[in-house]
Amino acid sequence: MLHENEKLDDLLENELHIIRRSDVFAYGSDAIALAAFVSLSKKDIVLDIGTGTGILAILLCGRYDASFTAIEIDREMADMARRSVKLNSQEDKITVIEGDVRNMHKELGYESYSVIVCNPPYFSGGTKSENEISRNSRHDDTLNMDELAYSASRLLKNGGKLFLVYPSSRFAVCCASLVNNGIMPKRIKLIGERVLVEAKKGGKEGLNWEL
Repeated sequence: MLHENEKLDDLLENELHIIRRSDVFAYGSDAIALAAFVSLSKKDIVLDIGTGTGILAILLCGRYDASFTAIEIDREMADMARRSVKLNSQEDKITVIEGDVRNMHKELGYESYSVIVCNPPYFSGGTKSENEISRNSRHDDTLNMDELAYSASRLLKNGGKLFLVYPSSRFAVCCASLVNNGIMPKRIKLIGERVLVEAKKGGKEGLNWEL
């Protein structure tokens, strides 16, 4: 089950575990906070964009009786996520797909999802890692905010929700991208230098801040 340079983390919840590599970025507090911010129902069909190790889908699947598709652009990370899903006996609820969400709307289906969750790569400058996997997981070369919002607008059902985490210093950029693509921010929670965002496709004006 484990490959070279991999280790098994106990998520300390519902006897869940996750496989990660010691030489690349795996997951952090942003993903844990976002998972706690998300609320789902049994009927929800959820898409996890940029699943990485699968942390969001795995945690949410342990908490909610919903169905999940997890998409990851990197082949090695997608394989790792699949093995973690199998390790946790969640194959009947989570399907991991390797691909680029920016050009997979036809395969995934227009307006197929009631909920999208995403912990996107949001660094746009500075020194980039020489490791391609770490670089893609942290810098927005493979998925910037405009591309995320546009992809979500095609994949979400009308009235569907998008949950994401983003730097508070770039909150205006995040909101502009969402609104320009018909997804209205509805609920915001500030955590340190990050904001947790719940937005609704086709939603009306009205924004609630949580302390």
